[in-house]
Parts: sequence; structure tokens; C-alpha cells
Amino acid sequence: MEQQEGDVSGLIARALLCCSCGKPHRLLSNAAIAWASQENLPAPAFLEMLANILQQPGILNVGAIQELSLVGCARLLSRLEGAEAGELLHRTCTLLAACLPQCPASGSRALLAAAGDALRLYVEENRDCKAPVLSSRSSQKQDWVKRKQGGFGFDLGQKGQNECAQDGGGCGNQSNAEHVEQGIDRRGYECERGGEEPKNTGVPQEMTYVGVTPPEMLLDKLSTLKFDVHVAIELLAYASPVLSTDHVASSCPDLLTLIISALEVAEEGVASRILSRLLPVTLAMAGDEAVVSDLWRTLKTWSITDHTVTRIITVLCAHAEHFLPNGLPTATLDLRLDATFWYAVQQGLSHVSLMTRKRAVYMLKRIVDVSASLQNTIICRTGSTPEESAPIFWWTDISSNHLLSMWEHYILIMQSLEETQFHIVKPVISHVPGLLKAIASPETDKSFPALHVSWLTCMFSRMLESRSKAVVHEGVTLCLSLDMTEFPFMEQNFDQFICGPLLDALLESALYVRSPGQPVGSGPFLDTLIRSYFTSCILALPTSKRGRFLCYLARGILARHWSTVPLLFLGRALAAVPHGPFISAEGVSLFREIICTKLLYHSVSLRAVTQSYLLRAAIQLSDASQLSLDDVSALLSSLPSDESFCRVSGLWTTVCHWLALNDGIFTAHEALAVGDRVLRNEISNLDGFVLDQLDTFMQDPSNTEHEVLLHDPAAAARLATMALLAADISLTNCGNVYPNKGWILETFLDRLQSTFHRLSTRPYFPLMKADKVLHLLLKLLHISSPADSHDEGDVIRGTLRATIENCIDELLDFLLGHIYSNLVQEESLNHVNFYLDLLKEIVNLVLNTCHGSARVIAFVSHLVSLSLANLRHVHDDSLKDISPLEEAAAMAALAWVCQTGIAFPSLRLSSLNEMQDLIRVFEKAPFNCTLSRPSRSDTNRPMCFKDWGRVSANFINHQWTCVSCIVKCRGCSDDDGQGRILPSFAARALRGCREAFDLLPAESVLPVLRCLEVLVPQTFTEKELCAEVLRQAWTSVLNLGSDQRLFWPALKVFIRTIYHSCLLELDETAISLEPLTSTIRQILVELVKMSETKSGIFNILIYHCCQTWLELMAGTPDVELPMTQASFIPLGSTIKVLLEACVFGPVFRKEQRIHCEVSAFLERTKEARPSTNLSESRDDQMVRIVAIDFLRALNSSFPPCSLFISALTHALLEKAERKGCQRKPQYFANSAHHRQQNRVWQCLLLLLPSMNEACTQSVLECAYRATAESHQVSVQRLIEWLLVLLLHRHPSLLPTFWEWGSYKLDKGRNSICSFFTVLVHLIKVFNNDSQGVSFARRALSATLPWCMSHSFGVRLHALHALGHVWEACKVEGRISNDIQPIAAMVESCLENVSCLQGKGNVGRNWRKIRDNFFFANFHPVLDYSVQTIFYSLPRLTGLNDDEWIEPGRFTAHKEGGLPAALPLYNTRTDLVGLEVTPDTRQCPDGEVEDLKKDVQKKVVPWQNMIPDLDLPASLGSQEKPHRTGSAASAEGLVVVASLIDKPTNLGGLCRTCEIFGVSSFVIESLQHLADKQFQSLSVTAEQWICIKEVKVHRLADYLFEMKQRGYTVVGVEQTANSRSLAQFSFPQRTLLLLGNEREGIPAPLLHELDVCVEIPQRGVVRSLNVHVSGALLIWEYARQHLIDS
Repeated sequence: MEQQEGDVSGLIARALLCCSCGKPHRLLSNAAIAWASQENLPAPAFLEMLANILQQPGILNVGAIQELSLVGCARLLSRLEGAEAGELLHRTCTLLAACLPQCPASGSRALLAAAGDALRLYVEENRDCKAPVLSSRSSQKQDWVKRKQGGFGFDLGQKGQNECAQDGGGCGNQSNAEHVEQGIDRRGYECERGGEEPKNTGVPQEMTYVGVTPPEMLLDKLSTLKFDVHVAIELLAYASPVLSTDHVASSCPDLLTLIISALEVAEEGVASRILSRLLPVTLAMAGDEAVVSDLWRTLKTWSITDHTVTRIITVLCAHAEHFLPNGLPTATLDLRLDATFWYAVQQGLSHVSLMTRKRAVYMLKRIVDVSASLQNTIICRTGSTPEESAPIFWWTDISSNHLLSMWEHYILIMQSLEETQFHIVKPVISHVPGLLKAIASPETDKSFPALHVSWLTCMFSRMLESRSKAVVHEGVTLCLSLDMTEFPFMEQNFDQFICGPLLDALLESALYVRSPGQPVGSGPFLDTLIRSYFTSCILALPTSKRGRFLCYLARGILARHWSTVPLLFLGRALAAVPHGPFISAEGVSLFREIICTKLLYHSVSLRAVTQSYLLRAAIQLSDASQLSLDDVSALLSSLPSDESFCRVSGLWTTVCHWLALNDGIFTAHEALAVGDRVLRNEISNLDGFVLDQLDTFMQDPSNTEHEVLLHDPAAAARLATMALLAADISLTNCGNVYPNKGWILETFLDRLQSTFHRLSTRPYFPLMKADKVLHLLLKLLHISSPADSHDEGDVIRGTLRATIENCIDELLDFLLGHIYSNLVQEESLNHVNFYLDLLKEIVNLVLNTCHGSARVIAFVSHLVSLSLANLRHVHDDSLKDISPLEEAAAMAALAWVCQTGIAFPSLRLSSLNEMQDLIRVFEKAPFNCTLSRPSRSDTNRPMCFKDWGRVSANFINHQWTCVSCIVKCRGCSDDDGQGRILPSFAARALRGCREAFDLLPAESVLPVLRCLEVLVPQTFTEKELCAEVLRQAWTSVLNLGSDQRLFWPALKVFIRTIYHSCLLELDETAISLEPLTSTIRQILVELVKMSETKSGIFNILIYHCCQTWLELMAGTPDVELPMTQASFIPLGSTIKVLLEACVFGPVFRKEQRIHCEVSAFLERTKEARPSTNLSESRDDQMVRIVAIDFLRALNSSFPPCSLFISALTHALLEKAERKGCQRKPQYFANSAHHRQQNRVWQCLLLLLPSMNEACTQSVLECAYRATAESHQVSVQRLIEWLLVLLLHRHPSLLPTFWEWGSYKLDKGRNSICSFFTVLVHLIKVFNNDSQGVSFARRALSATLPWCMSHSFGVRLHALHALGHVWEACKVEGRISNDIQPIAAMVESCLENVSCLQGKGNVGRNWRKIRDNFFFANFHPVLDYSVQTIFYSLPRLTGLNDDEWIEPGRFTAHKEGGLPAALPLYNTRTDLVGLEVTPDTRQCPDGEVEDLKKDVQKKVVPWQNMIPDLDLPASLGSQEKPHRTGSAASAEGLVVVASLIDKPTNLGGLCRTCEIFGVSSFVIESLQHLADKQFQSLSVTAEQWICIKEVKVHRLADYLFEMKQRGYTVVGVEQTANSRSLAQFSFPQRTLLLLGNEREGIPAPLLHELDVCVEIPQRGVVRSLNVHVSGALLIWEYARQHLIDS
């Protein structure tokens, strides 16, 4: 390669030498041909040669030079990859354009045809791609390889070389000219092989082409070249302007069509090159407005997608001057009159791409500027007639000023919404009310508003899609605050915005957080807004359109994934919409689908509330005339009866009233037997529907065409629900229409009763029909059961009870006879479970009737006998033909019997002989008996084995149900009859529990846990076994965490087990009990840890523990105690549990905290409360409430309680001093540590009356130490209050107080300020005592030294205390003689206090101390109550409201009957009316910011809206080409920073260069771009600027090269000849060289500079930072060349 370059360079040099001798033609031609023969010659060498040749005067007039140069450039272009070519492509196309005018037209057309074919091929390849992402390079790579391997290169023949030498050129031999000599004709053209050589005619040959292809033939081959699409675009852009006018006129329409097609499918880099290079040239060549109109019409045909919107907006921005009117009379195209244009702009304003949005704003600004300058009347409507719609844009000369101001505000808002900093966006949002006014009120000269609502939609969409959550919250609040009835929103398709972006924004749960300042239990502020908003939306619509909007909204809800809280409040808003007949059956089905599909995985309590709201909305907004009762029953069946739609609830009553009110309006149903009575109004429409559905339901399955399922729970539940609704309506006479109360239920039950009677009289009664009827009965009993299980006075329950009593014999006989029948498949056990569920409901219903109870007892006797007979292990395996399924059914029946005996003790089932037999069987039987798996070869009993594991697990589960119930209810009695479990049985059962935990899945272990609750307290002496079983039980409970239905009962049983009173008596220090006690301690740690993230766990723990402890500690010293002092002290776990409860505060994720706040809000509201009550309170405040109530109930006169209080006090002190933890010097307000410290000192204040002397001393010393630390205000006040009470109750400790406040220079400021706070309050409490004066005189001597302290804060507190002390020293208003000598000094100090009353910082701090509630209103003794400690003080010291505990909650949850040592309520009211001082920086409510006030606005470089040429392709490359079309210019400023080595300076310079449009930024190494310090200062500027790498040792050569290119090299340095920056004028092509941070510009490089510039200085320091210096010079250059122009 080096040899080739040298040979060609030599040839070029000799050719240029010949040029000076006047003989250039032949040599230059041969030189050009010589380049073409070099296949691997680098392109820069050819360009340098060709440029030197073409610079010769008159050379373009030499024959064939143009053609050869054109062919050479074209061949070079076919080798380039345009996306990465950069400057090489630019230079090549420039030389090619210089050659085109003199070339034959055929060659130019062939070249353009090849370029056009490349672009057309690219379009065809990407036609199917919406947004192509691959470069064209990959699609044409194989063609390039073929061309490089074959090609049509030129070779300079040997004869040609010799002739060159003979001609005086001395070109010499070419080492690479390997060829076969060929003949040439007279003109030098190539001959056919084997042809004759031309004759020598003696005519001199001006140009000889030896062994090469002549130029004419080469030009013809140009059309076969293959170009990269980027090269083709550049080629068309450079070549088109130099072609003839005729050719332009003929090719321009086709080229424009091709360009538009390419824009639609091209990738970003190709599209940018077309827009910035080719399209402007084409439009300039066309010169006809019709072409631009055709272009716009073609763009309008594109389908609107995100991709096409981006391209359309980009085309409009790049060539806005063609599409907007220019004021000339000949201008006909005005896109302002085209509604499609405005639609594209609005789509661009809300586009996902940031650049597209900015370009849309730029286009809007251009339109507004043009409209303001033309001052003509423009009205563009979206409809075809004026009546169809309001204008989307209009302008008149009369309203020009008003419209201009309005649009400027709108553009300002849209620009600001691109920012993520809320402080920039918030002031601009204040302009929105003005825009709303423009929409609401029409202009004076027009009948339509100034702004179309679609522009507001774009603005709100941008707010709701902002990256800043604060902006989104502000946008949602602003949108929901609109009163839709005052604006024409809904009439202009605003519903698309509501059901689109607004619903998307409402999905965010964080929007529903309770606002600061709202009390606990209040609803979020958004709740009120969303309810009023949707109400106004409905009212703003015409009645005929409201149903369509509601259905559209329901479909939008269905199309999204909702979390619990947002859907709850949305349903609440829909339920608040005014009633009306809006939605049809389709809308009701949509609401039903929402209930069925969108609430599956929500929490049970909130799900029930949401279901209630949605059902209320569906029935209130439905049009009953378009609904059938089938639709209604389908809707009601979507709500579970055990969650939200239980009977005798508010929702049930609402549905009853609605059904009664619309009974005659529902569409008619197909009546059967009762249709005539309905028509005669003898019965209601609902009654007829129920009876008809009953007839259909009870049809004989054998008479139906299709197979009926064994159990149809949905159909039975629907029919039962409608029947009970009809019964309630008839009984309450809601509609006041039908007087026959209760007729429907009696008729309904009569039909069922007749079927029940036939069960015993017809032995061949169809079993399928019987099961259906019994299933209907089960649903009736289940749904009719009230939530509180009390049905006294319930007519419906009484009617059901009477019906069951009339046929109870038949029912029980049928059930007893069919429990063990047809057990041939595993699914047959579902029959057994179904029958047992029905038996449970029947027993619950007839329990209080004599006949019913007796019949149930007899039934249980027979069932137990029959079940025991079907257990194989009872008969020692003697009954070989008992099937496993019969055994499983028998065990399930026995488990039901045991559960019934526990649930209904009035039946006294344990007294039955059969029950005694049952007890003896389980006493002797082995535990965990398994079913023998049936043999597959047993043809007599074919069975399915797909779910045999579940059957076996249920069999063991039922065994343990029986064992747990027997053990808990009665147990196996000793001979003495005391009822204790036999030790042998208990030990064997405990080992059985261990085995059961290994066998059973987690969901089946609840009976084992209940059995363990009784066994562990009696077998804890087997410590290893108990420890192992407890650990297994705890693991099983943890595995139930995802099943809330089983987790909480299991947890409650487990906690009762490990905190049984027997286990609490264990000595934790005893080595013999170590395995058991250590296990209990470890489980406690895990419980506390889990409670931090799962609400309700600690509630169960502390409730049970406090209840147990109160039972153990109840009594007085005169009464025998159940727990001795010795057994109570070792309970370390007791202290740990209570300590954790006293400081408990879970660390919730935001989603969990929102759920807790919403739950508290729903508890306070009376609407839509869930019908199901949670088994345990999940309020986390309840943990502390129960613990505090327990502490209040402790009797300190009881020695065990006194010792317990002492141990707890020391544990709290350790918590306060954070022993064992890393001590933090400071913590933030309302942080987790702040809350914990506050709770610790609150509990110490609570325990103060019960502390003994030793505890008092420890607390006092700890409080002294704590005052020296930096605490939050609430903690500091609690510590100071505690010190006051301690010293007041124990005056003997006052010497320690004076020692604490003694004057020492090393005293901390916090400690001294607390000393004076305590001193002021002690003056209050001692003022009326006999010690008051003496205490005040002692305080005077302690206070005076600190009044001269160097600390400003200490002086203020000392002076404040001095005023109180001096007043206390006076006796009857006079100063005593013994303190008279210091009176003058004291009065002088107090006179200084009057000077503190003024303004300024001193006055503010003085008033802050003087007026603080803790000094002005608080009394430490009179205000000592639970209310002050836990409510008033936290509220007044700035703690979050979730730390406030109202005193009424303690009263409601006080445990035990022991007297409390501390009053609950405060006897004074001085603290009640006080409020926390609001932040003075906040604006008062209702204050609107002045719209004329200036707001912060980021600079928007509108010139960058023109598409960047090589920007997308350059983002991934190391050397990024400069941006054409932007502020950066190829001939502009070049900043060289290769001498700088600090990344921070380089990063800052890079950012400055990008902002001011520097052409190139040169650094020493591109590795700096990856440096974190560089990136922190550049903030991505390196992605948008051309950055080059020049090493320091190459810097001199680089400066020389730049000088050769015409650049002026300017150095930033102070030299003897340097010029001042103020007087220096920068040339256009300037290279700015910056020196090193320490050494400046080296001396060798100073000689390479053209000029040195220095910055004028006035200070002492000689130099500026290099970044600052560079920034000053860059700004000055930009001011002179870019900004001023």
C-alpha cells in the first residue's frame, strides 16, 4: 500500500510539474486513470490528487478530464458507507458537482438514476416496517463485496507508461501495472481480443488510453453502480442543482414522490438526511407552490401513528417557510385552514418523543407569529359546517392582541411542562385559569371561545404524562377541580381524554395519600375532587349522551389493571353521580365484568367496599326499562354474599328499594304458570320472575335436553338471592304496591317443602334433582343468615325455621342414608362435604326449637355409630370390604360432629354414649392413620387417582379435628375425674403432632395447632420435643402467609400456645429448659420482625399477652396471688414483648401506608362498610394502645408489678440511650429514630408514678445525659417535662439539678438551654410552696452567670429564666434585703430584654421562646395526663398525626379492672385550642399568583428544531460529526483542550461548547468521556457535540494543519504581545487553544499561535480557572458571530 501511494504521488507530482510547462493534457489524463487502477488506494489520496488537478486553470475544458473525474468520484462513492463517511462524503460530492456541468447529459442522468434506484430499493425493503431500525449497510453489504472483488477499475498499460516517459513526463514504470497489452484504435479505444491493431496514420494522439475503457463507455456503466442510501441522498442533493432546467422539471415530481415515500418508512438517520439535504434542494428546484401543496396532500394520506406524526412534524418544522403564508398576494397554501394540520400538531404536542413535542411547540409558535404579523382573518373548523363544531384555530385583527397573549401563555406552559423540576413548572401552571376562561367565554366579536378544548386536552395530557410525580399530582388536581358544567368540554369530545390519559393517571395509588394537616381517618383530598368531577361530567352532557359516556368509561376501566385504592375511590365517585336512567343492559354487564374481573386479587376488606360502590353505581345509573330481571340477577350474583352483599346490610336494603321502585318498569320475562297473575297485578313482576325461575330450576333433569350438572352453585345462588330479595320487599312493602306480605316466600318454600316430603316417600326420587333442591336450600340458609348470627325477630329466618321443622325428619333421614352411598370416585366426597355443610346450616337454624334439637341429637347418635362402623382401624382391619372413600367420608362426618359439639354446647353432645365411644376410639387409635390406596386392578370399585393426595391429607386433617375438639372440650379423664389429659396420651399426641406437621400441607394444620394449644402446657417438661414441635408449627404458620383466610386463625392459636400462662412461668435462665425457652425467644424475634411489614401480627400478640399478664398479676397484697414473686421475675420474654409494643411502629412501604389510611377512613364513614368484620384489628396504633393501657393498669403496690415496672424502666432507658447501637449525632424530624425516641420517653413519663427510688435515680441520670444530645423538639420537651416531675416529686434530688446547671465553660448549649427550661417550670410548681422563695434565690445565683454567655441561644434562655426567677424572688412584690445588692445588676439585665422586642433575628428568636406554648400555656403538674403525653404534646411539637393517640381510644380499649395511676383526660383546657404555627413561607389559601409576574423558563434553541443531519448515526461513534442545520457550523469555532488534564474542567468546557454551538471540541483522550467526574459536569453534552482526539505530542502538527485550512489560532494566555478580549474581534474560522491548569500554554506552542488574547482583570489573583477562561472567550465568540446575528 505504501509503495502504491508513493508511486501515485510521484505520478501526480510529475503531472503537476508538467502543468507548469504547458503540457498538462496527456499526463493529467493518465494520472487520473492511474488512480482508478489502484483498487486499494485510500480515498483521501484520490481526493487530494483530483482537487490539485481541478485547481489548474482551464483544466475542466480539457476533453475527458470531466468524464474521468466523474467516474472516479462515482466509483469512490460506491465504496463509501454514507452513515459513517462524514467529511469524506462531503468532499467527494463537492468535486463530483464541479465535474457535472461539463459532462455529457447521459452520464449525469445515469448517475442520478443509480442514486434514485438506491433510494427506491431502500424504500421497497423497508415498506413493511413501521419504524425501521437497521442501517442500509447490512442490506447492501454483499453487493459491495462483489463490486470490490470484480469491479470495473482502470489499468494503465505498459505502452501508455512508455509514452508518458517519452513525452518528457518521466513517469517511470509502475510496479503495480500488471496487465496484458491490448490493441487500440486510432482514438485509443479498446479493441476486441484477437482484433487487428490500428494503423499509424501519423496523426498525433492528444490522449491515449492504453488497455483501458474509454470515458464514453465508462459513463454508460454509471447506472449499474450500487450506492448506500446515505450516499445516494447526498449525491442527489449535490447533483440535482447543477443539472439542466429541463431535466429538473421532468425529474422533480418523481423525485419528490420518492422522497415522501422514503420519509414514511426510513429510519431516523436516513430521514434526517433527507429532510436536511435532499428535500430543501428539491423544493428549491421545483419553485412552484403546487409542488408543496402536493407534498402536503401526500402527507395527509399517511395513517396517524407515533412514527408518522414524528415525520410530519419534522417536515413541517424543517420547511415551515414553504407551508406557512408569507403575506404575498400569490400565496395560496395556508395550513392554518387545514384541520388535519392542527390535528398533527396536537398529536405532536402530546407525543412520547421529547424532540417531537419540542418541534410541535416550535411549529405552533411559528404559526402564532405569522398570524400576528399578517393580521388577517382565519377560521379553521373541525367540522364541515359552522354548526358542527367550534373552530380549532382562528385569528382576527380585532382580537389579535388578546389571542397573541393567550397563545403565548399556552406555549409557555407547554415549554415548561418539559421540565422535571417542579419549582419551574408550578408558577407557570397559574396561567391555566386564564386559558380556562378563554374556553368558557366567547369573544366579543365572535360567537365562539378563543381556545378550542382540544388544546387544553393536549396540555393536561402533558401534565399527566410528566416524569415528575409532583407535576402529575398538580395536573390531576387541576383537572379534577374543573366544573365541567361551566365549560363546553364534554361537547367537544373531552370524554376521550377522561377515559384515556386521566384514567391512566388515576391508576397511581400515591395520589390518594392523606394531605398534610388532615386528621387520621380523613379521606384524601382527591376523593372530594373526583366525586364532584364525575358528577359535573354527567351533568354537563345531554341526557341522551350520558349512557354512552358511562359505557365508554366502563370500557376504559376494564382495559386497565387497577390496584385496590384507585378503583375504590373511582367506584365511590361513580356511586356519587346523580341517579338517572342512563345505561342499558350493555352498561350493566360492563359494571358486572368490572366487579368480576378487576377485584380478584384485592384485599378482602377493601374489595367488599369497592364491590358495594360499583353495585350502587350500576343500579343508580341504569335504565330499568332496558333491563330484564335476568340482567339484574346476573349483576347481583357477581357479589359474594359473605363479603359485601350480605342480607340486612345497607346495600341489601338499597337494592330492595330499587327493585321495588322499578318493578313494573323492567322488561317482561317469559312467564310460565304465573304469567297471568303478573299481568293482572296480583303479584309483582319480581315474584313472578322468582317463581318462574324456580320452576325452571326444579325441572326433572331427565326431561331436559342437555345434561344438568350435579351442583350448580351459581344458579342456586342467583335464585336464592332473588327469592330473598323478593321476600324482603314483600315483607317491608318497599314499593307500597302489593299488600300480600310474605306470600312469595311461603309459596317458594311450599314448593321446596313438597319436594322434601317426597324424598322419603319416593325411593326412586332422582338424586340429581334432590341435590339441586338441597343446594338451593343451602344457599337460602347461608344467604339469609345475618352477619351477627342473631336472627331474633327475623320473619324470613322464622319462616325458614318453620319449613325445616316441618320436614326435618325427611331431610335428616335422606342425608343420613346418602352420606355413604355412591362413593365410587374421589369427586363423590364432594357430596359428603355438601351434605355436611347443609347439616351445619340446619343445626344452626333449628337449634333453639325443642323438636329440632331432639331430632339433631338423635341424628348425631346414628351418624356417629354409622361412621365408627366405617372406620377400618376401629375394627382391627377385620372389615376388608370398607372402601377408602367410605373411610374418608366417615372421618369427615365425625369431624363435623366434633365441631358441632364445640360450636353448640347447648346440645350437650358429649353426654351421648356414642360420643363416649368416639372418645375411647381416639384415645386408643394411632395418630395420623392413612388411607390405603385402592388397587388399580380392583374391578369392583373402579376409582380415579388424580387427586388422591388431597383425599389422604383431608383424612388426617379430620382426625386431628376430632382429637383437638375432644381434647379441648373434655379430654381423657383421670381416675380422679378432674378432667386433665392423661400424660401418656398427651405425650403420644405431641409426637403425633410432630409427625402431622411433616405429613400435612400448611393449609391443613389448623386442627393440629388447636390440639397443640392444649398439649404443650401439659408436656413442656419434654423440652426437646416441645421445642421441635413449636418450630414446626411456626414454619407451618409462616407458610400460610399468602392465605389470609387461614393465616390469622392459625397465628392466633399459635400465639396462645407459646404464651400460655404455664410457659410464662418458666425460668428463662434455667439450663434444663434451654431448648424450649430459646425457641420461644427466637420465635418472638421473628414475630416482631415480621410485624414491621405485616399489619395485625403484633396486635394479636400484645392483646393475648396483656390479657394473660393481667390475669397473672391481678390481685392485692392481701389476696393470695396466682403468681409468686419468684416465678414472675425471670420472664425476660415478657419484658421484651412489652418493650417492643411500647415503641412499636411498623416500617411500611408507601402502598401499605395508603391501605392503612384508607381503611381508617372507611371505618369513620358510614357508607358502603364491608359486611364482613375482620377477626382482628389491623390498626397498628392498637399495639401501643393495648400496651399503654396495660401499663396504666399495673398496681405498683403489688410486689411483682413493682419489680416488673423496674425491669421495664431499665429496658426503656437502654432503648433511650441506644446501647449496643451506633449512636447518631443527629436525626431528622418524623424519622423512624425520632418516633422511637419519642415513644420511649412517653412511656417513661407514663411509668413515673409507679417508679421506686432506684428507678427514679436511674431515670434522672439518663435524662441529664440525654439533654446534652441533639434531639428533636418533641423528645426534648418530654425529657424536660420528666425532669420537672422527678425533681418536684423528689426534692431531695435538687442538689443534682444545681450541679447539672453549674457554670462551666465546657457545658453544651443543648444541656444549658434544657436546664433553664426545667428551671422556669420548677419556678411555677414551687411558687406556692414554702420552698418557693429559697428555691428562687438559689436559682438566681445559678442564672446570672449564664446571662453573659458567649452563646446567643444560651443568653436568650437565661434572660427568659431570669425574668421568672426575679419575680419569684420578690416577697409581696418587694425585694428582700439579702438580695438587694444584686438588684441593680438584675434590673440591668432585664432592661436588655426590652431591647429584644424589636424586629430582626433577635426579636424573632426572643418571641419564639416567650410565646412558645411550653412556657406560655403548659403546666407540668396540672397537665400531667395521658391526653397530654400522647395527644396534645405530639400535636403541638410537630409530630406527624399518625403519632397522635386520642384519649378516647384508651378508654375504649382499656383492659382489666385495676385502677389507673395516671388520669386519662386533662383537667385544664389551656392546650385544647392551640394550633401549630404554620410555615410563613406558604401562601395563604385562595391567593392566586400574579400572572404578570416573571417565571423561570429554560432557553429553547428553536434553530435546533431543524432535523440534525448525522446526529442519530453519530451517537454511538467515538468521533461525532458536527451537527448541520444547528448553531454549530463547520466553519465556526474549534476549541482545543488537549493540554487540560482534569476531568471536571473538561466536562464543564464540553457543556459550555455544546450550549454555544462550538463546531469541534478537541481533547487529549476520548477516555475522558467515560469518567464520572466528566459526566457529572457535562450532563450528556458529549452526546450532542463533535469531539475529537488529538494527543499532546501531535498538537503542533494539528495546529499547522488547521492553519493550512484557513483557521486563525488564538491562544488564551498573558504574554507581552497579548491583546485584550474587550478589543479583539474573532475571525469566523477560529481555533481557540486553552492552556494547562498549572503551566498554561507551553513555550513551543506559543510560536504556533497567530494571536494571544487575555481577559482584563482588576483583582490581585493573576489567573482564572481554565474552564472559566474558556467559557468567557467562547461566549464572546458566540456573541460576535452567532447570537448578535
